Amino acid sequence: MYFLFISDAAFQTGWFLESSITELLILYVIRTHRFFLKSRPGTLVIIASLVAFLITVLLPFSPFSKALSLSIANFREVALIALILIAYLLTADMVKIIFFRVYIHPSRRKHT
Repeated sequence: MYFLFISDAAFQTGWFLESSITELLILYVIRTHRFFLKSRPGTLVIIASLVAFLITVLLPFSPFSKALSLSIANFREVALIALILIAYLLTADMVKIIFFRVYIHPSRRKHT
């Protein structure tokens, strides 16, 4: 918090946004053995994750934000969160792909 020069509420908001969106994105990574962008998820998965994403992003603007100690993130915070999310998503996908190449025998692989 202090090394980022942001308030406690801004840190809590960033943590909430990053962790919630990370969980939504990881759903797309773990649902397939391949690179996550090469496999189209079901319509209900897309709709549910979009609704959850919108609720997450809009919650700091809602009347509940004060009770939850959330604040509106500035551009620098959003950019940092986006970089963390991209790095985490790509790392998780690379580790998943390596895992399936190394530990799953080629004859037992399912192409999903």
